[in-house]
Amino acid sequence: MDKELQKQVEELREYHKEYSLKNKEVKNATTKKWIANNREKFNEKMMVNYKDNKKKWLARSKAVKEIKIPKGQICIVCKENLATQRHHEDYDKPLDVDFLCKKCHGSIPKRL
Repeated sequence: MDKELQKQVEELREYHKEYSLKNKEVKNATTKKWIANNREKFNEKMMVNYKDNKKKWLARSKAVKEIKIPKGQICIVCKENLATQRHHEDYDKPLDVDFLCKKCHGSIPKRL
């Protein structure tokens, strides 16, 4: 990809991020409506995702149920923003999580 096209792609991604943050309620309503109208397709996607990442799903589920993010918890990466998400380094240890802000959590490379 040439540099100009890459720059345009990055600008478009940034625009979509900002739009999503400003229009959360509209986006959530649109998503809920789509799920309601496409329940079978949604369930199929979820099952495929679950089968491919069972360990990840189980670790997330256990962490959400058993670990509350402390009020006022600061992100351990940037040490600026409030932590809103849990991060697993190892899905075999579902209760061993780090607390991160959404921006820092999104910058961590995806695992397969």
